[in-house]
Amino acid sequence: MKKKFRFQWGAFLLFLTFAGLFFILALRIVTIQATGSVEGQELAAKAAAKYSQEEVLSAERGKYLTAMEKL
Repeated sequence: MKKKFRFQWGAFLLFLTFAGLFFILALRIVTIQATGSVEGQELAAKAAAKYSQEEVLSAERGKYLTAMEKL
């Protein structure tokens, strides 16, 4: 006997929900890539400010020792 096909509404609604969330996320990412700004802030300017800082690092040199640990 052949089993009758029964449409599963719960699975269909879950699929639509997650597919919708995926496409909203994909659209948001494409929009950010195309415009280069998020909420009015330019991302290129923020990245340049973050990575273009200059700072002097002072290094303390070690002492050279011989095999008998003398200077």
